[in-house]
Amino acid sequence: MSKIIIIDDDKKSMEFIELAIELDLPAYNVVLFQYPKQFIDSNPRDVKLIILDIMFAGDGEFDGGFDLGLEYYQEIKEIYQKTPIILFTNKSKELISEPFKLLIEENGDQIIEKPSVSLDGFIVTIKDLLEEPQK
Repeated sequence: MSKIIIIDDDKKSMEFIELAIELDLPAYNVVLFQYPKQFIDSNPRDVKLIILDIMFAGDGEFDGGFDLGLEYYQEIKEIYQKTPIILFTNKSKELISEPFKLLIEENGDQIIEKPSVSLDGFIVTIKDLLEEPQK
């Protein structure tokens, strides 16, 4: 089954999004990872979309922080070049540098701010990136 990956250290946020995706897109298996390294190490196949938080708290292996998510975005994009990625963040898009925003745009990926998007709007964005028909 095709997978939608969610990588976020906020468990409540992940579970809420997982439920919404499962209800609207039952053909996809949603797989949750708390940290990007766990996702990269597991090397899943048939990944159709990745939802990646940008800000990570430290877990003992690393210090965490805003730039860590952006660094992992680049690493994940190298591995999953054709897979769309949604950068999903509590932080303002304005904190992301212009060159990095251009890179994200060139890759066909999206940046979505968590507090400013409705769940319905988020699902529409996911469907657009998956090229799924709208209801």
